[in-house]
Amino acid sequence: MSKLPKINNFFSTIPAVVPSIADEPQALELNELIQSPEIQIDEKIVDHLNTGKIDLKSNSILCTITDNSNIPEHENNSKEENEKNVLNLTLTNPTDYAHFGEEVENSDIKRSIIAFGPCKPVIEFPKNNDGRKFSSNFYFVSARSGSKIPRSWLCYSTVLDRAYCESCWLFANRKSTSFKSEWINGINDWKHLSQSIQRHEISTQHLESTNMRIIWMKNRTIDKELEIQYSKEATFWRNILLRLIKIILSLTAGNTALREHRGKIGSLEKCSEGNFLRTVNLLAEFDPILNNLVSNPKHKIKKSCGFSIILDSTQDIKKVDQVSIIIRYVLVNYEIKKIEIKESFLGFFVLDKHHAVDYANLLRQTLLTFGLSINKCFGQGYDGAAVMSGQHSGVQTLIRSDFPNAVYVHCCSHNLNLVISDAAKSSSKVQTFFNIVQDVYNFFSVSAPRWALLALGKEVESKIQKKTLKKVCPTQWEARHDSVFALKERYFDLIKALTHILLTSHKSDEKNLGGSLKKKLESAEFVLILSFWERILRSLNVVSKTLQLINFNIEFAVIQLDSAIEDLTNLRANYNNIVEDAKNLCVLWKIPFNFNCKRDR
Repeated sequence: MSKLPKINNFFSTIPAVVPSIADEPQALELNELIQSPEIQIDEKIVDHLNTGKIDLKSNSILCTITDNSNIPEHENNSKEENEKNVLNLTLTNPTDYAHFGEEVENSDIKRSIIAFGPCKPVIEFPKNNDGRKFSSNFYFVSARSGSKIPRSWLCYSTVLDRAYCESCWLFANRKSTSFKSEWINGINDWKHLSQSIQRHEISTQHLESTNMRIIWMKNRTIDKELEIQYSKEATFWRNILLRLIKIILSLTAGNTALREHRGKIGSLEKCSEGNFLRTVNLLAEFDPILNNLVSNPKHKIKKSCGFSIILDSTQDIKKVDQVSIIIRYVLVNYEIKKIEIKESFLGFFVLDKHHAVDYANLLRQTLLTFGLSINKCFGQGYDGAAVMSGQHSGVQTLIRSDFPNAVYVHCCSHNLNLVISDAAKSSSKVQTFFNIVQDVYNFFSVSAPRWALLALGKEVESKIQKKTLKKVCPTQWEARHDSVFALKERYFDLIKALTHILLTSHKSDEKNLGGSLKKKLESAEFVLILSFWERILRSLNVVSKTLQLINFNIEFAVIQLDSAIEDLTNLRANYNNIVEDAKNLCVLWKIPFNFNCKRDR
């Protein structure tokens, strides 16, 4: 039994958070600490406390508080070997730079320092000879919105009375020719500390050290954090799905309608929510999981530093204008150092009048209904209509008159759409071309047999994988690319289908309309315009999709726009390639490639 270790060796020690110096009511005096036989303080630190100077080039600068009176010598030696890579939690600030020295090479110690947290004591800081001292306000950066963003890298050593950079201390490249140890050894020039912080934050050494820290943390913690996050989200949505299915089964069992024609949670008119949403809203008051689903976007928007408003209107199938309102906001996760851009759809709203005042009042009322303060609105995104973007009486002007920080930005995708639209309207032949594309879609889509003839035909396996005809949208030029591209891909199938209808149909109207479309499609002018616009829209479609991505940035968008401009410039210089492409298409169907020129009067 004498050879067995003590029972406490079978249990791991749970680290405890040690209170700061400010929270210690009966702190020992410095001389008492130095003279105490139970306290061991390195002689170099004592020398620093007396003279104010210290050599930080040695890793032996450790300040440990241990009680060795009750530990046998052989057990004390084994304990020191086991705790080489563990923080000394008996210290007030275990991650203080002075306890480790200028360089930490051990990965386990780095991991322990980062896991415990930076050394940011909030105490009554000592004054220097000039009466100046460090302030805890330097731990944060004040944003324009009034919120405080923590400087995770800035730390303060209570032993050295110096501010230092934890990222540079742990991850700086000391072999670099531009390496500087100023912010590693520490700064105590409190008069110029603000300027020193600003210079250091933009220095190459600090930026590289921060990137190394991010990469180092990702390799060790991100995978685990993502796994935990995915598991939590999967469990949450399983519980949500179970509740929604139960609600649907309960309502449908009594043959109860689920929704109203304008159903949405948070509607100004409770009767317009519908049975399903009304039931969800009711249960959310008692069920925390459903309440999290319903109110989570509101809490996230309120938690964010600010948000921007995106508003647009469109007609539904009943020709009623539906106004959609979207809130875009930024979420900052300080724990994993991550910034996310989120969008929350607030719903569709009906307006009887469409003046700028009506839209502005709708925005204010909607934000008030959702408990959001418009004072935190820093951006507006609308289309270029005068009622929205007017400089004197538009919606953006009315909002900015009360809240000047709400900067208006014309929707980039809509702006690109207007440029293409104006370019197309400049030519009557281009307008006629798009009318023919729409007529072809209408001819086949209104008849199930004609649509089946085009979609399937005789070669089912090969044609079912091809593009189907698309409708020409008058406002969305991305949809026009899909329609033009589909027509070019199915050009020969269209000619064959129209020829089949002319030979087999017994309906005079169908034969006349089909013959007219076939004649237009077999025109060399139509084929040339088809090849020309398919090539133009292909280049612009990439930019249009990029501008609609949720995670795109301005730099990438500018690169895509420059690339599109260069592509169009090259297209104009190599116009013969488009003509050759159209000519090859005509040759395959034996269409004469000549043009009838008419004299303009």
